[in-house]
Amino acid sequence: MIIVFKNGSRQEKPNQKGRLDETIPVGVGAVDALDVTVIASLVDWTKYKIAIVMLKYDDDANDIHQTKNFTFNAANSADQAWKVLLRDASKKSYQFRLRLIAQNAADNREEDWKLTDEPVLVVQ
Repeated sequence: MIIVFKNGSRQEKPNQKGRLDETIPVGVGAVDALDVTVIASLVDWTKYKIAIVMLKYDDDANDIHQTKNFTFNAANSADQAWKVLLRDASKKSYQFRLRLIAQNAADNREEDWKLTDEPVLVVQ
């Protein structure tokens, strides 16, 4: 049997046999989820044109590496959600980075990566 994962990687299980209509377990499933809501409605849109929020989650022990970028502006500042399926429920920390593009380039703002475990990330 060959298992093809969503990310394109493959795993061969030559000794695994099954029958039609039978469920075959193929690996460790998620035990929990990291749910993050990004709120950008507090950004001063008279000062900034675009807000870019970069998120990343890394769990080396379980080979989970996920990233997500959100772009907000005055016309599109609705809350956004990001979900990562976890194999270790105790690892809920993720990193985020914020970049604000201002109307005046001198007011542009870019922050370094920060570690957090907050389920709600407010951009301002």
